[in-house]
Amino acid sequence: MYQEGDAANRTALAAAWLAQHLFGGALLGEHLGQLLGIAWSVTLSVIVLRSRVLPRWLGLLGLIVSVLYLFNQGDILATALPGFPVFDLAGLVGSTGWGLWIAALGVTLLFRPRAKNA
Repeated sequence: MYQEGDAANRTALAAAWLAQHLFGGALLGEHLGQLLGIAWSVTLSVIVLRSRVLPRWLGLLGLIVSVLYLFNQGDILATALPGFPVFDLAGLVGSTGWGLWIAALGVTLLFRPRAKNA
């Protein structure tokens, strides 16, 4: 439709694609998905700190990387809201740190001593 249409048709299709991309892709997909992931990791980190079932450093590190990952939301929101403040390094540091924390969580769970059945 885009290639065969006239200028008005192309403009309308480009606007529809951009709206779908910004709303469905950036705001719902990336922003909401990352916010839910951050909320999950903050919740899990607080549970780790309060229950002491896992090492305390794992809970503290989870909170730190979650906050760093939260700063990356500016990059996503800036695609839909021009001028939104962006902290460029937050994407790299936040997402890499969060991924490494998830890996550390998995390794810790995998190799922790098993509780004896009472």
